[in-house]
Amino acid sequence: MGKLQKFHTENGTIDFKQKRVDILLAVELARLSWSKSIVTAILVAGDSDFVPAVETAKDAGVLVKLYFSDLSIHDELLTAVDDKILINRSLIDKVILH
Repeated sequence: MGKLQKFHTENGTIDFKQKRVDILLAVELARLSWSKSIVTAILVAGDSDFVPAVETAKDAGVLVKLYFSDLSIHDELLTAVDDKILINRSLIDKVILH
């Protein structure tokens, strides 16, 4: 779980943003990988901030699969993973059927 950060919007209302979530996920991926708790990691992301965690997991012998949207994906992340699966209508339809 991340941490909620309170902020004021332009129209004067108060809202919250979740912070630290990416870093916590990256740390957990590295921890699980090096403790040999996982052999495969499935990541749903598009942000290149995950590249060091992916590389760390792979160094520990973990197979890293990435599910991604072509609307928001960084080339460096695509290059870093072992397997990549595009989230598209066809994939969603397959999941809904099961």
